[in-house]
Amino acid sequence: MYYDRNDQYNPTHMNTTDRSKTVDNLAMNTDYIFQSRAYTKKGYGPWSNKLPFRTFGQFVLEAPRNLRLDVSESNIRLFWDTPSTPSPNFITHYEVQFLAFV
Repeated sequence: MYYDRNDQYNPTHMNTTDRSKTVDNLAMNTDYIFQSRAYTKKGYGPWSNKLPFRTFGQFVLEAPRNLRLDVSESNIRLFWDTPSTPSPNFITHYEVQFLAFV
């Protein structure tokens, strides 16, 4: 079970027979509280502790800045500066592409 902290009167319930559950389609920049409990033939057990979680906002990504080249006879080395947004801590990798004109 989880609920949006701003709407505690309408929790979302999800059942599973596994000991884990993926929750999709959470709203950005939203506080949630998650809990779980077991069910047997005799009914429900007590709720677990409350686990608060906040989703992050969507980042507007800027292009890397100040692209430059170091050229030799057989290769080119590209350099660039980190985009100013988002924080460099959120960037997992860069992708480089090139096209040959013949």
